[in-house]
Amino acid sequence: MPDEDPTQQSILTAQAKSSSSNPKPTKINEPSVHFTETQSILTQLETILSTKVLCYYTPPGGNINQTHPDIFLEQLRRIETQDAISLVIVSNGGDSSASLRIATVVREYCKKINVIIPSRCASAATVLALSADKIFMCPTGYLTAIDTSLNHDLNPKGPDNKPVSISVDQIKRILRMLNEEGPAITDSNKEGAYRTLFKYIHPIPIGEIDRITSRTILIATKMMNMHASSFPDQEKIKWIAEHLYNDYPEHGFPILYQEAKEIGLPVEKADKSIITILRDLINYYDAITLPATTHFSENHYYLNCYTNLIESVGLRTVFRLSYDKVLNSTTRKWQKENDSSRWLNITSSKNQGKSEDINPLDIASYNEIKIVPEPPTVIS
Repeated sequence: MPDEDPTQQSILTAQAKSSSSNPKPTKINEPSVHFTETQSILTQLETILSTKVLCYYTPPGGNINQTHPDIFLEQLRRIETQDAISLVIVSNGGDSSASLRIATVVREYCKKINVIIPSRCASAATVLALSADKIFMCPTGYLTAIDTSLNHDLNPKGPDNKPVSISVDQIKRILRMLNEEGPAITDSNKEGAYRTLFKYIHPIPIGEIDRITSRTILIATKMMNMHASSFPDQEKIKWIAEHLYNDYPEHGFPILYQEAKEIGLPVEKADKSIITILRDLINYYDAITLPATTHFSENHYYLNCYTNLIESVGLRTVFRLSYDKVLNSTTRKWQKENDSSRWLNITSSKNQGKSEDINPLDIASYNEIKIVPEPPTVIS
């Protein structure tokens, strides 16, 4: 018998708090599930593609992280070993090391990976796509550069007095400008570009950026070497990895089908028979991951929201945020209470009159995401 879903406890707690001041309990807003609809689309895709299909979706505020390889394994154990698996990716990216682990897990269960890109496949999601024997791109699908940004406590602080993110491209451009200007001369001493830069950016984050640069290029190279026969030689693989990292004007620059082909990636245009149904699938996922917020008062609300998900025919595994936010009357800051956020398995229900069963998945998880902006700090 499945464990009791702790989200229900959070809902009951919220309702109890509400009923203490309101005689009529507040109706709790629930996120959409649309499991029947997405399952129908995945079944259609498997028929058209003649492969098993996995869909990997992270919402705009979500990210690829180190929990996800374990979730993939749970899915793949059900699918079992296949000649080929089609992986639909919709993501803005995240941790490229997690992408490497995901690709390695998927490769254990198939000889060939076909990645399908119907929409955003950015940053670490692009790195994941590099593991594919074939990349099928829809007209709205795109890859991006894979250069990295770094959030570090020693970074310069922004207007909110919090450290800002620094990108590799920003550092390279600053150094280039300083070198073009020539060394600064003070009291007959020459000051090189790095010494000038260190006045504004601590050397430790800059060293960390250099380390991450090497790591990302190495991971991209390893991804393509999973299917090395797709490329003329190792020099081409190395060139593509370095090109994706170094040669674009901004991190989010969209790499569309024609450019991906010119770079030398194994891309093809997605068949028109799947473009429309993939758009429908993304629309459902976008709706599923909209936050469902219930306000009990100006000082208290409850959030219930689906986020990162992996789905195949018969099973959706999804992370659900579930907690109260209460305004502390002393600090005037919002604090989280009754947090029962966790991974869930959604399956078709065998009970008449019920379309799906939702049960908790007992698996350790990283801090998945914060897709809902925090309310501003209240100043009395």
